[in-house]
Amino acid sequence: MGRDTSSSGFSPPLFPGSILALELTDFCNCNCIMCTQSVSRKIHKRGKGFMSSDLLDSILKSIADSGARFDKLLPFGLGESLLHPAFPELIRRLLDFNSDRSFFSSIDLHTNATLLNEAARAALLNNHSVPDTVSFSLDAIKPETYWRIRRNRQLESAYNNVKSFIDHRESSGKSLPRCLIQFIVMDENKDEAREFLEYWSDFFRTRSLKFQVNYDWFPPMESDTIFFKRLNPFHNEEMADAEELHRSVADGLGLINSSQSDRIISSQEFLDLARPEARRPCAGPFKYLSVSWDGELTVCCIDTSRELSLGNLKQTELFELWNGDKNHAFRMAHILGDLAPMPKCLNCHNLDSPPLSDQEVTTWMRQNGQAELIGRYLERIGK
Repeated sequence: MGRDTSSSGFSPPLFPGSILALELTDFCNCNCIMCTQSVSRKIHKRGKGFMSSDLLDSILKSIADSGARFDKLLPFGLGESLLHPAFPELIRRLLDFNSDRSFFSSIDLHTNATLLNEAARAALLNNHSVPDTVSFSLDAIKPETYWRIRRNRQLESAYNNVKSFIDHRESSGKSLPRCLIQFIVMDENKDEAREFLEYWSDFFRTRSLKFQVNYDWFPPMESDTIFFKRLNPFHNEEMADAEELHRSVADGLGLINSSQSDRIISSQEFLDLARPEARRPCAGPFKYLSVSWDGELTVCCIDTSRELSLGNLKQTELFELWNGDKNHAFRMAHILGDLAPMPKCLNCHNLDSPPLSDQEVTTWMRQNGQAELIGRYLERIGK
């Protein structure tokens, strides 16, 4: 039985956990040591820029015409989205497009908050039914630490903008967005994690605001959250140290209890996952659509060089690329564990991707003429 390339093949509404990431720009006013921005001036191997209104319109039209539904929209990429000259207008368009939650179950924006001016704030504060979140990437409480990590001296402005944003949300009677105060754990800031926690805990308590503290994505972040996140290092051999430091800091803050401690995956499990014969397929080619500011479509959140590009939306419609032969080959490579032709995937632990169940994989295989290989797939992963 062959594959019907004229049908949807796989579109996001079929499986949970689907994500659409729209990079509004790859310009940034920081140069963070843990970000690709600090490694290369041309992070996509070409010049930087801003997503055009025409490209955004074409993406939204494709979504509306196809009836696609994503669990999450991420209106950011490798840059600072608030640098986009039309940021307030673009955010309002995205919120209005999804006002009845027809296309995105949630919308999550990441920002360093240094440019969070009145116009941006007004565009983001809303009473839509979509549970959107703004993640404020701060990572420090001391100016000298902030400079070492972000190569930016606007820590005070960032803090004031975040506090003002939350205060305006409360005073205006807006219900959204939820706010996530993020601290990526690394050697440069580990000694001020407790001070960071106490500062923001006091901020929320003095305003009688409900908040939670997380070191993992679970439990779900249903209110304002102080988030101590694990570092994703540039090199795989650094992963074990990053894990251990994250675990140590979270434990020192009293965030880990016996029922949660196994949420942090050990370095040995990372090594096991790196073996092609044992590792599960990544959900990226099935659930993660990442569009760069100039229309390049890839299936991976860390594919900054666009090695896994499916093509460009300025030449080909979104779902024609998504359901095309190239992504079909990517999916089958992950299903069969044959990643040798895909170095970007071979050396990745794919733990930041959405979950992908065996039922989802086998359903896709049946829909795409690969039913005869289901037994081989299940045997490969030990089922």
